[in-house]
Amino acid sequence: MLGAVALVLCLLGAGVFYEILATGPVSLLRGPVETQVEAAMFVPRQAPLMTSLLVNVDKLEDVGRLAVAPKLRGQVREEFDQIKKGVLANTDLNYHKDIQPWLGDEITFAVTSADFDREGVNGRQAGYLLAVETKNPQRSRDFLEVLWSQNASNGVKVGVENYQGVKLIYSQTPEAVGKSDGLSVSWASAVVGDRFVLFANHPKVLRDAINNVQTQNLSLKGNSAYQEAVANMSSAGIGLSFINVEQFTAWISDRPGENGLKPPSERVLTAQASPSLGIAIGLNRQGLLAHTIWNGSTATEWATSLPSLLGPVKALQYLPEQTALAIAGADLNQLWLALEEGFPESGAVGQILRQPVAMVRSRWGLDLPEAIFSWVQGEYAIGLLPKSSVENLDNPGLAWIFVAQKSRETAVKGIEQLDAIAQEQGFSVGPVSWGNRPISTWTKLTTKPITTKAKGTKPLQIAADVRAVHTEIGAYEIFASSLETLTAAIDAPTTGSIVSNPDFQSAIGPLPQSNYGYFYLDWLASEESLTRRFPVLRLVTLAGKPLFQRLQSISLSSPAPGIEPGIELQPVKGSPLADLFIRLGS
Repeated sequence: MLGAVALVLCLLGAGVFYEILATGPVSLLRGPVETQVEAAMFVPRQAPLMTSLLVNVDKLEDVGRLAVAPKLRGQVREEFDQIKKGVLANTDLNYHKDIQPWLGDEITFAVTSADFDREGVNGRQAGYLLAVETKNPQRSRDFLEVLWSQNASNGVKVGVENYQGVKLIYSQTPEAVGKSDGLSVSWASAVVGDRFVLFANHPKVLRDAINNVQTQNLSLKGNSAYQEAVANMSSAGIGLSFINVEQFTAWISDRPGENGLKPPSERVLTAQASPSLGIAIGLNRQGLLAHTIWNGSTATEWATSLPSLLGPVKALQYLPEQTALAIAGADLNQLWLALEEGFPESGAVGQILRQPVAMVRSRWGLDLPEAIFSWVQGEYAIGLLPKSSVENLDNPGLAWIFVAQKSRETAVKGIEQLDAIAQEQGFSVGPVSWGNRPISTWTKLTTKPITTKAKGTKPLQIAADVRAVHTEIGAYEIFASSLETLTAAIDAPTTGSIVSNPDFQSAIGPLPQSNYGYFYLDWLASEESLTRRFPVLRLVTLAGKPLFQRLQSISLSSPAPGIEPGIELQPVKGSPLADLFIRLGS
């Protein structure tokens, strides 16, 4: 039951996010929002993750109703009521009677540790803490008393403990009474002072939270990187998140056999060395705009060596309108060098960045930085397309396009070297005519059975398996996964490119005009293939269903110095940052 309480408060935040983002004029939220997260005093300074909603959920619901046409306001109220009733369906709780009277303006969730008890015998037990501001301490205490009484009447063994003047209440399994291991408790709660109601997955997490308040250096408020991130955040947001990157990646990825990341014991996890990411969440009329602040041992102006761009690069004209994922910018070589310098291999982010490069090297014997990145010193665009839109579904893999500006003689030599590498890998490399245009193809001869109605052994036929094609058009070299995809790229400037797609223009509209390039994901076109390739996304989309039901696209860009990024969120001069825009539909 306590799990349901915690979950409903989090989902209420998600629910109001999706309603406001789908409908809302931001101007209805009068005045700036306080970006100081008071509950940070409970969170340990090296917590993997803390995220906070800093506006009362009922106020956001009111904005959602006022933001739509009068005939739709009943529908908005009904959708909110469904969220509240649905999550509490299996309990005796009522949001309006039991929670709304004391719910304040701040809801903070934190992953306090990847293993809160540090006991190897019971495996990794992450600590979870939910801090909810109360505007009526007595009503919130009464709520907890009723809640635990219901638990006890349902046969749950309830423990009570006084810790440094704070009353802790928690549930225990019958066989674990009197024990203190990390598996014996399902939920715990406490009211701290007259400001916060705390929920956790173990009383030890609550004890640690209370200790953090007593000694500020133990809490996130004493983390200098957190202090800098908060100081640099705009006051126009409705939420704030902070991630200790090394601890976060240790929490989500250090499981045997799941990835190639080094275990946390081999990584530096000190407060001085661990990079962090601050995220201010603001509202835009079309969606959610997040402004990020990066802080780490290499938090230098790593991006300033890249050429500044004023809007989309011309290479994007060769990505068809239906492109589902696009990455574009200028000087891919310098970008990779900057990323290598900014994110060393010893860190988790550096390892993640290098994993695709290592995978391509292992699978194809191709050194991407040397064979491709080194000569792409002009514009570039990379696109993935839904396969059904351009090529035969029997052809395995993704439909992809890579456009590179041939700005220097090194580009010509680089392309010739790529053809040579393909030959070394056993591909037949040679020119073919496609219409009146010479095209280079990388093919392998394969055999496949001929489909017949007769039973028995099927005859085989020799087929040319085309793995990649490329051709020159103007100042650009275009690579593609098939002749059909290459044709779509060549025709895109006249038949319709991603630049002419209104959805793409809406996705990059709130991002800074002067930037270092764009990342764009059409969620509607990519959801099926992404969730199939990454099953964990199915759980994420299910948990965030109110948001994902409205999700249209995700776009990201890093603003060049001197230009204000976004609409509601202001830049911080000299801080490495990026803007992320989540576009939602009705």
